[in-house]
Amino acid sequence: MILCPRCANTLEGPRLSCGSCDFTADNGKWFDFEPGESIDSFFDEHEFDHRFVAEPTHYWFRARRELLLDVLQKHVSPRSRVLEVGCGCGYTSKSFSAAGYDMWSADLSENALGYSVQNSLQQLCRVSITDLPFKEEFDAVVSFDVVEHIPDHRRCVEQLRDALVPGGTLIITVPAHPALWGSWDEIQRHVRRFRPSELQTLLEKAELEVVTVRQLFAALVLPALAAAAWDRVRGGHRGGEQRADEHRAMWTPALISQVAYQALAVERRLLNTPFPGVGTSLLAVARRP
Repeated sequence: MILCPRCANTLEGPRLSCGSCDFTADNGKWFDFEPGESIDSFFDEHEFDHRFVAEPTHYWFRARRELLLDVLQKHVSPRSRVLEVGCGCGYTSKSFSAAGYDMWSADLSENALGYSVQNSLQQLCRVSITDLPFKEEFDAVVSFDVVEHIPDHRRCVEQLRDALVPGGTLIITVPAHPALWGSWDEIQRHVRRFRPSELQTLLEKAELEVVTVRQLFAALVLPALAAAAWDRVRGGHRGGEQRADEHRAMWTPALISQVAYQALAVERRLLNTPFPGVGTSLLAVARRP
């Protein structure tokens, strides 16, 4: 079901209209469910302007897209109905759609959704992850590096769970290890980084059956530890905007990006092995009973 945000009646028709009140979700660009909060509480709206340009070639986003498509194809059948919550500029949803999945893509940011339109995504929604209008609607729900932005992690996961049909699959990623906390987390407005056991417990408390929790991006652990130590030594006296500019300026040097991409691509070959690894991110796959 897809519910009206005003009266909780079931929405119907191609424009997702409510028969009990005058609400229609379709605004001509996307389905707008009138979320009651702003993206500014959780993320810098202007960051999407940079990401729209950087993501296609940036080593981390490129490697992550390919790895996550492998994970989706391993756990979710082709042509399944999939919701991505926190789709950003839409590059991951676009790659999933090209692989044959029936994608719905959602974000709180109108700026991000505008870029998703430019990426030719069709079924776009403006929603809040803490108040999703979907109940038992999707075969799979995915949310990548979103939960760490929201203080109420458990409510986020419960909302993602409720959007799944019984037996549906949830796939999420979050930053790993509090010891890696640095200025980048502050710039990105993260609330926390997770230990593997903490993510496992979060999913279990939401009454989900955990399939796997594993670490990703082992090649980045030592650089991340060095960056976190450097931030503790030097970062405290610099403003967040200055640090953000420095990070953006360093994001995509071509040679470094290519070498890092090749290093991260190795992990795709380890996904089907018992290799536990260590990494800067956590991947979790779980199912709704």
